[in-house]
Amino acid sequence: MMKKIDKKSLLRIISRLQRSGHVKDIKIQLIGYGKEKTLHFVCQPNISIDHSVIQSNIEQAKLKFITIGKGSIEKLSRRPVKGLTNELLHEGRTRKLPAHLKYNKKAGRSYGFCPKFLRMQILHKFLFYMTYGYTGLEDLNQEEALSKIKEQCDLTEDVSNMMSQIYMPTVDWMMFIPPLPNHGGYGKGWCLLSDVILRLPLLIFLQLVNINYEVPDLYDYLNHPIKKYLLVKNVPLHLKEILTFHRKFVHTIHELITRLCYVGLIQLGSQSFKEKEQVFVYVNTNAILFDTSTSRCGYHQVSKDIDYPVHKYKFKTTDNVEQFWYDCWNFCMHTLLGGRLCATGKVIVLEPLANKPCMIEAVQSRTCNEVTELDVGYIPGDRLGAAGYDSAMFAHLKKNWYWTKPDCLKYPDSNNSVSSIRKKTKEKFVEKRTTQAFDVLQVKPHTSSAMAAKQKYKQKKINVKEMPHLFQKHSKSKKEAAIRILKARKSKSVRKPYYDPVDREALLRMKKLRVDWSPVEDNMLLLCKVTSCVLSPLNSKMLFNNFIVVREILHSAIPESKNKTSRACARRSNYIMKNPQTQLSVGLCLEELKHDQNIKDLYGDFMTKYNDNDSGEKLTPKQKEQIWNETFKELFTMIEARYKRIDDNNFSTLRENFVIPDTISDLLKKFIVTKPAIKVNTSFNEVKSTMDIYYGVINAIIHSSLNTSNDKTSWSYQLFNIYQHYPDKLLRAVMAQTRADQMISFRKAYLRTHQRAGNYLPLSASPYQLSISYVNLLSTRYQFTLYKDCSETLNELKMKWLETDDEHEVLANKGGVTAFLVEFVSMELLNFNLEIPDQVIILDPNFAQKDESYARIVKRYQDILVKLKHQDVTSTVLLDKTFISKCDNDSGESVNESTGENTKLASSQQNVVAKAASHIALYLIREECDGNLQQKELQHAHDFFVVNSTKVFCSLASKEQSGEPTGPQRNELPPSFTPLENSIVEKVLSDIKRRATFTVKFDQISEETEVASTNNISTTLAHELIDFIRNTKEIGASIKDIREKYGMKSEIFELLSTLEEKQVLLRCGVITTRYVYKAFTKPWLVKSYNMKQLERKSLRETTEVEVSIDKLDENEIQKEDSNENHTKNIKLKNNINICIRPWIRINGTINRKTLDRLLSSVLGHIMLVPGCTLQDLQDRFCPALQPYHTRELAEILQTLGCVEMITVCVSHKPSLRSKPSVTTTKKIVGLEKESNIFLEPDPMAIIKLSAFISENSYFQDDTYSEEESFN
Repeated sequence: MMKKIDKKSLLRIISRLQRSGHVKDIKIQLIGYGKEKTLHFVCQPNISIDHSVIQSNIEQAKLKFITIGKGSIEKLSRRPVKGLTNELLHEGRTRKLPAHLKYNKKAGRSYGFCPKFLRMQILHKFLFYMTYGYTGLEDLNQEEALSKIKEQCDLTEDVSNMMSQIYMPTVDWMMFIPPLPNHGGYGKGWCLLSDVILRLPLLIFLQLVNINYEVPDLYDYLNHPIKKYLLVKNVPLHLKEILTFHRKFVHTIHELITRLCYVGLIQLGSQSFKEKEQVFVYVNTNAILFDTSTSRCGYHQVSKDIDYPVHKYKFKTTDNVEQFWYDCWNFCMHTLLGGRLCATGKVIVLEPLANKPCMIEAVQSRTCNEVTELDVGYIPGDRLGAAGYDSAMFAHLKKNWYWTKPDCLKYPDSNNSVSSIRKKTKEKFVEKRTTQAFDVLQVKPHTSSAMAAKQKYKQKKINVKEMPHLFQKHSKSKKEAAIRILKARKSKSVRKPYYDPVDREALLRMKKLRVDWSPVEDNMLLLCKVTSCVLSPLNSKMLFNNFIVVREILHSAIPESKNKTSRACARRSNYIMKNPQTQLSVGLCLEELKHDQNIKDLYGDFMTKYNDNDSGEKLTPKQKEQIWNETFKELFTMIEARYKRIDDNNFSTLRENFVIPDTISDLLKKFIVTKPAIKVNTSFNEVKSTMDIYYGVINAIIHSSLNTSNDKTSWSYQLFNIYQHYPDKLLRAVMAQTRADQMISFRKAYLRTHQRAGNYLPLSASPYQLSISYVNLLSTRYQFTLYKDCSETLNELKMKWLETDDEHEVLANKGGVTAFLVEFVSMELLNFNLEIPDQVIILDPNFAQKDESYARIVKRYQDILVKLKHQDVTSTVLLDKTFISKCDNDSGESVNESTGENTKLASSQQNVVAKAASHIALYLIREECDGNLQQKELQHAHDFFVVNSTKVFCSLASKEQSGEPTGPQRNELPPSFTPLENSIVEKVLSDIKRRATFTVKFDQISEETEVASTNNISTTLAHELIDFIRNTKEIGASIKDIREKYGMKSEIFELLSTLEEKQVLLRCGVITTRYVYKAFTKPWLVKSYNMKQLERKSLRETTEVEVSIDKLDENEIQKEDSNENHTKNIKLKNNINICIRPWIRINGTINRKTLDRLLSSVLGHIMLVPGCTLQDLQDRFCPALQPYHTRELAEILQTLGCVEMITVCVSHKPSLRSKPSVTTTKKIVGLEKESNIFLEPDPMAIIKLSAFISENSYFQDDTYSEEESFN
């Protein structure tokens, strides 16, 4: 029987108990802004005000304290935070939006607001950290923690005063988060939702809650390395008022908690009050997912007749949580749902997700004992959606994982910060309040241990008092099921024919496959190209695709060109523009037209008018095409008339009183001298902001990941973690730019309609691959297989010459063998002899087809040779005499026997060059056979003949001839036959490994003194150089800055090298080489970890995969628990900082396949263009390689001895009246400009590089093969 008591009596009893010492009465009075509120706590006598539960309630009261009045916002925003200790922060329930705020529905994304499933992932990870993985220290020494943070980033006094208590001495989102309070009766895994909200950092809060107001101050906090991690309750008042406006954040987080219940990741406990945040949450430690990627195409439900593999997860660390969400994303994105064609014409009944009985059951309150019984890995719902979720979750929709608007894929300006990029985004996202529900169908239930536990719980019939306010939306009526009828989409407009009627008529006029172009026609095409560039300087390549107007101009001006189609004009225009001189001429014409005031006035703003119509009506593509064609013809007529006057030498009409200046000074006074800008094919910008650094790093990550796509080890999980450190908008911008550069392409298997519009990042299951354009850009005349052949030939001859010094035959039928001979002969280390056979043309001894035609040709060929024997013919058409005599003597024998003798004759010729001959005998036999062979015999007569190869014999040059020192032993080879010492190879690999990772050490040892004493340099200079680089912060000091400040001194470069070796400085860059102080290297480094192979296998064992969950029982669940101790003893990962390169994997190891191929490409171009500058070399491989990466490859080749870097010194600047200057070459210091560094290949370059890569056998690797690029 329930008994009641009035309030006064209760307070009187509590007061008496307090006086007797049985209880303790604590009253907290909150005062602020003209209002006050009292909190009354009754507790045991040993409880103090610092108890975690009391402090938690005080913080919750602060957020709900309503004290704000009209006109007081500006006053509060000017007050310091420290002055508000006795005044509480309000919750912001004012119904009116402050006047200084502007509503913007797109602002949330610019602050970091994430899609639905990513919000669920972030909140689930945060809940797991707070309940199971908390690593903060309550008794952390604040002064020591503050000093460590100051070493990692710049920390001003204002920011220090703003910081709350530090629990983690690292700069990340966990640094200010206090532990959860202990609530009586709730053990590990439980948390109160209001406690979680109070501990949300600003960065995570903005990722979960959509703020639809323009708040400029938020960008300052988000861009600051410390402020973005402040807790929401500790931010200034004017920001807190906006963030907590109308308690929207509570409803948003409440909805995410509900959805986490729907996917089986959390369970709900009791609810204390009517507020939604006053509910206890239990975080499950077990979960399952279904690999539904094998399902057939469907609209919103997977195929029911397929047993999908089940992945079980045991959450023990944060890495297990991240692995779970990565697999969830992988399964959802690769499940073939969302197709309309497969459901066209069907009637689909959609039921709201919250109305389903299984979902209502999932959000019911549980007791502490019940949650442990139900924590077995269970997904509520019909399990017909992607990854096994309920079909009403729509987990397969891309908009639930990504912001897929194409406007956000544009690469931002390098001068802008992250905030300005987000502010200037042109996303036009319209939120449609559509009911996400699914077809109501009878689902075949799955039986499992999870289901058995669920049924067992229901059989207990435990009566739990339902909370009336538990997660129910009382203000809204219950949604009814909707009916959706999928109709066929309207067909798109008919594409234009490839050839229009005018083109077809031109094709009929063609007399051969390709037409001939005259110089006059080429000039007309160049004028059309200039016209297009004038009309649209930025998008000339895109808009110059309407070659129909070009064809019309060409046909009207030159009647002889009526056999030219529009496609032919396009091909010819692209071909002639590949000539650098032609590009320069077109650029010169454009520079001249830029200063033509008449053209500028008429067509300067054409593109603005073209895109923005004055009438406000949207133009159709046909109308736009008509406007473009008319304007194009008008401008072409003006440009043609202009240059026609120049051709007629009518200079008097150009300008009145025109006088050519006599001196250069007069020329510069009267005219502005300009030159056409040389367009460099690069998509990289010089580093001017942190955004440019991130762009280069992400680009290198993408290339590194694609280069490891064929590795046995999958790097997808590590890549997934790495991509989380960068803004999603920037990741998409880099990927879009890389695709625009044609460096990567889609695999054919992934060109599905619903994935084609996606902008994925390269993971193990990535649809991307290195494109054929990338392969062609890295290809040179010196193929990669050349180095393998060269190394094999060298090793083979070394073994033979160690046995005997006689001549040895070399089969010179491969490029590597030829390269070996050329280099050794050029160094006078070899002598070789050639043996040219008397009979060059012979019957193919290896021909498999031995029929009547072959026998007839053999007999006839012998007869012709006999007749030609008595004539005056060259010996190249004769067969071997022994072969002819054998054929004459054995004419009665079968053709097979004669063929066998022929095979014995040529058995020593293993590799013959199969080319058609054109000599007398072959010509006669071909003429006869062509007339006698039947139509079914498609084999040509000359295919039975081959060209006999020339034999090459090599011998060692004498000691006097080669200049090599005489060895102590007779059979010892000269030192030149060991082109590369093992010590050099080890040094190169160790340097690459050392530079691949960077360890940031913050010790108090004076590195300036240590380095200065090592290099015999004054401590003052070392200290000054380090301070100079430290002041440049993240951007770093370029070699140009160092050269201008300290000059071209070798001591400076040696000091920089020593500092870089000791990892005081980081050597990096995108275009030019830069040095960054160790405290500011964060943007240049990639946070990753390295796992050993055994540890990786142990980690895989924690995630079990089964075909069906029907076989799971309680015994298997207990078996999982028995392996818990084994998993805990495994050291999962070692965190490292990686200086990412295309040849460095994301775990810091060297990708030798990629490294060797890139080295061969760079060396191939240097050998093809000896004496080229480093600048030209960098431009050659851009945008496949960043310019700085190309320089590093050239430096590796220099260390191997394949290349020599030199610079040219001129005695004085030459002039017309000066004496001839003296030009000398010398080795570079290391600080020279890229255009002043010349690369000279070594005479033994191929042999040295082949010795470096000979230890690896992967020459058939398909990473760069053309076939792989098209698959």
